[in-house]
Amino acid sequence: MLIGQLSKGDRQKIMTICTIDVHARDVVAKMIAQKVDNAQAFIWLSQLRHRWSDEERHCFANICDAQFLYSYEYLGNTPRLVITPLTDRCYITLTQSLHLTRSGAPAGPAGTGKTETTKDLGRALGIMVYVFNCSEQMDYKVKSVQDAIREKKKSFHFLGEDINLVPSVGIFITMNPGYAGRTELPENLKALFRPCVMVVPDFELICEIMLVAEGFIEARVLARKFITLYQLCKELLSKQDHYDWGLRAIKSVLVVAGSLKRDDPERPEDQVLMRSLRDFNIPKIVTDDVPVFMGLIGDLFPALDVPRKRDLNFESFVRQAVLDLRLQAEDNFVLKVRPRDLLLHPHRHQIIWVFSNSFASTKRALHSIVLAGRSRWRAVSCAGSEAAAPAPEVSTGSVSGLPKGPTFVGS
Repeated sequence: MLIGQLSKGDRQKIMTICTIDVHARDVVAKMIAQKVDNAQAFIWLSQLRHRWSDEERHCFANICDAQFLYSYEYLGNTPRLVITPLTDRCYITLTQSLHLTRSGAPAGPAGTGKTETTKDLGRALGIMVYVFNCSEQMDYKVKSVQDAIREKKKSFHFLGEDINLVPSVGIFITMNPGYAGRTELPENLKALFRPCVMVVPDFELICEIMLVAEGFIEARVLARKFITLYQLCKELLSKQDHYDWGLRAIKSVLVVAGSLKRDDPERPEDQVLMRSLRDFNIPKIVTDDVPVFMGLIGDLFPALDVPRKRDLNFESFVRQAVLDLRLQAEDNFVLKVRPRDLLLHPHRHQIIWVFSNSFASTKRALHSIVLAGRSRWRAVSCAGSEAAAPAPEVSTGSVSGLPKGPTFVGS
């Protein structure tokens, strides 16, 4: 179903179901391995479970000894966070803090999922989560809110006026301890929050679940190869400011891999992933690192020689734009531009190219390519409808109108 033709909304729903079901599969396998035969076993009680009560005509969410009334807020057709053992532990800590009329404070390095896990818990409970930055001037009385919930008040005095109280409200703080410029919580405020330490997540498990959601069958084996490649690249390639081997880069490649699989469903999955990893990363890798990277690709995907997915029409635009500037349209440059065209797919990514003065000709070439893309965009619009939409405006500073287009920043 995932590799078939689905609308954007239907695909999102199916991917969300797959994400939740993969976690459910892993929990069941763990329970079977531990020979769990009692509903009071902790491995079962520690899971966030939903149930419908016929007597009360309501849906409830249970985890450990805490029970929450589902809030029924419409949150839209949004993606769900990949659920890992780290996510489960964070859920337990945050829900126990709410159960004990306290607040939660996930803390850890950047990119460990502190804010996203808190938001995902809100989705699971049917509650909207609002995220905002705190400053030292914020001195809202957290304890007055907690005391009002504990005393089961309908309204309470807050900042000089009486306001109604919604007992399901929760306050959470996500922190990066030890980071420069970050202020530590005062002790009297820290005592109101239950801490939860967040560490680096299991990238391989996240990659596996996302591959399943994109329609891959051999997700476990491919995820291991994917993460091994990125770990080796981080260790063996040179240190460049623009290199990114983290979770955001992993997700970008997986989205491209899913798109390539849907475009060519008959091609073996290892070839699809190998093509995605190669074509997505080659444009950003410096010349000296290319042999090392291609050697790693060859070791992880032996005897695979997958042709590039080429758009000859787009490449002709690129070549012509470069020749118009009286520059050489080298094949390597053209092939570096092509994967960026994949990234400029609507609603996917935004690219910022940063140049020094010594790369002025490259900047002019890329700007001309965007102008060519403007013509291509107009041609597609004319072919798709009788009344074509107006072409987007393009300037030397930025590209407006093109979905998620590139921005040129000269230094």
